[in-house]
Amino acid sequence: MILPLALLAGCSTPSHIAVSDGQRVVMDPSVLTAGVTADNPTVSSGDIYPVARAVVNYGEEQQPVTLNYRFYWYDAKGLDIFPHEPPRTIKLNPGQEVRLESTSANTRAKQVRLYLYL
Repeated sequence: MILPLALLAGCSTPSHIAVSDGQRVVMDPSVLTAGVTADNPTVSSGDIYPVARAVVNYGEEQQPVTLNYRFYWYDAKGLDIFPHEPPRTIKLNPGQEVRLESTSANTRAKQVRLYLYL
């Protein structure tokens, strides 16, 4: 009886759920097909609240594209911060580079994920 209890005592949950670098930008396949690329967003402290920024590039395609995006904020433990901000839309012209930006109204926000879709 002592052995199973000892094994259970050795099990623990991680102290946080990290947003890994591979998960910081999520794109629908249609975004990649359209020729849109994005850098991982960076988080910095603004005057009071955290600010996320990401650079998005649109290749040398023939037509403009309408890109929808949303930033999702997480605390230091990787838990969602609510409410989620509404989706935004931007029109990209061929060869254009833009910087997307989001400010969280929650000072606990430490991590961010950018979701892009057409």
